[in-house]
Amino acid sequence: MTRFKPLLITLTSMFFFYLALPPAELFCLCFVPPIFWVFLIRGEFPPAEKPDLTDTGFFKRRIQKIGYLCSTFYGQIFLADLIFWAVSISWLPIPHPAIWAGWAPLSIVMAFYFLLYIAAARRFLRRWNMPLFLASPLAWVGMEWLRKHILTGFSFCSLEHTLYLHPVMIQTAEWAGEYTVGALIMLIGTAWGIGLESFISVPHRCWKGVIAFLGGTLVLAGMVGYGFYSVGKIERLCAEADAAPGGEVDIALLQDSTYYHFPIPTETTIDVHQRYMALTDIAAREKPDLIVWPEGTFAYPYYDFEQGAKLPSPDGVSPLPPEEIEKQVQKIRDDQKSQIETWLGKVGVPVILGLISTVYEPDRARAYNSALYCAEGTPYLRYDKRARVVFGEFIPFMEYLPESFPLKTLCEPISAGKHLGLIPVASKYQALVSICFESCYARFVRSQLDELKRAPQPVDPDFLINISSDAWFFGNAENEFHNSSYPLRAVETRKYYLVASHGGTSLGITPSGRIFTQGERGGQGVVTARFTPVKIRPFLDGKGLWFGVVCAWTVIIVFVPVPGRKKTSTKYLETES
Repeated sequence: MTRFKPLLITLTSMFFFYLALPPAELFCLCFVPPIFWVFLIRGEFPPAEKPDLTDTGFFKRRIQKIGYLCSTFYGQIFLADLIFWAVSISWLPIPHPAIWAGWAPLSIVMAFYFLLYIAAARRFLRRWNMPLFLASPLAWVGMEWLRKHILTGFSFCSLEHTLYLHPVMIQTAEWAGEYTVGALIMLIGTAWGIGLESFISVPHRCWKGVIAFLGGTLVLAGMVGYGFYSVGKIERLCAEADAAPGGEVDIALLQDSTYYHFPIPTETTIDVHQRYMALTDIAAREKPDLIVWPEGTFAYPYYDFEQGAKLPSPDGVSPLPPEEIEKQVQKIRDDQKSQIETWLGKVGVPVILGLISTVYEPDRARAYNSALYCAEGTPYLRYDKRARVVFGEFIPFMEYLPESFPLKTLCEPISAGKHLGLIPVASKYQALVSICFESCYARFVRSQLDELKRAPQPVDPDFLINISSDAWFFGNAENEFHNSSYPLRAVETRKYYLVASHGGTSLGITPSGRIFTQGERGGQGVVTARFTPVKIRPFLDGKGLWFGVVCAWTVIIVFVPVPGRKKTSTKYLETES
């Protein structure tokens, strides 16, 4: 059994990690995996036996080499974590069979990041003589920052996301983003792991274990105490604002749960559109300040034209003269505006539509995943999604790939937007709009707020709105994974966060991270969010996000070779079974 200790330890820790995540959501178990990881970081394990490859054939040598790599310390850890990721994101290929080609590579890459964490923590101990209770959280946060940034990042299955339904536990996210919550979970679990290891390895000096257990428990008590204090303070401020007359806003968040695979049949697209038209009529009866459609649910495209735009001509037909192009562009604009204005007149309420917009430029036409704010008698405001999903909305270096490349046919390429989505609400408030997985990145929402603060005329939005679509995943655990990011964004920014989701759950979240209104999972209806926006300045006001950057660079630096450094020998701490 000694030979497979790393595999068994990692598998056991990942089993508890999996139970802490959706759909099981046994959040208390999030502190258990770091306990097991202490034994991986601090332990010394016998090297794997190298096979004799002198008299074997080519294929047999390859198989034996793979078997040898899998039996090494890091090989066993990688294999166990690969199983965890393959199971945790098994919902990924549901939208389209071609995504199976991305499921395996993504699982491999995610398993590599955990390997990076273990290797970095061990180097912190051996190279820098760093205490384990610091080395483990530092390596974890650095690894998480890299995981959530490289190739646009993948933020699901984070330790801190296991606590999203428990606002008291995530209040420290206002310090340095969600990385603070993850670091504290790691610090608590590592302290308990150090205590357990002391009891096992040196039972006659159990006082060290007692100190470690007490230290971890005190950190947990401080985390919970700060959480109760912050939640109480924020909720009190929100209640006082709600009690004041004249400041309340009423937002109608639409939700439908028509699921579909990709590509979406035309009749399904029209059916979904009609469902939201009916929901809009229902919502409009209450005269809310704003009606919000989810991402991509408005079936018809929105056309816009830049100065000098050229309309496409059929093959073999000469391009239109400039004056004819100008006439056609103006006709399209007039017809489009007339149709929308007629509908808005019936609704009588400003709306945000989730749709695909096509923008004609002088040299080409670009498609955007957009949120279009429409109010009768005012210019329309369009926000184009900036943080696109890799292999979902764009393929890196796609222009250099052949037309027959399989994933090229998965979806139409979506361009990245350039401007922020700031919209007026109830004539006295402003909301910042984001689209779908943009909510999953701690840096993204914060960077948008910072960008508004640096503008010539600084703006601090009153609340945040996200429109999303999870209909591709048929109501499985992906919906909870997505939802787990919203409360953290609300706490980090100390703003109300509203979500209109198709195929998911529409939500309203207070600045304390508490969900105060939500739709029924798998249901259809209008989710009403009534609240009074409050101005609360978060601790460090976003500057704490540098914590993740510093940790990431520290992890990178620890792997830089040191010239002239000799490899030190170590003794095995365990005995043969």
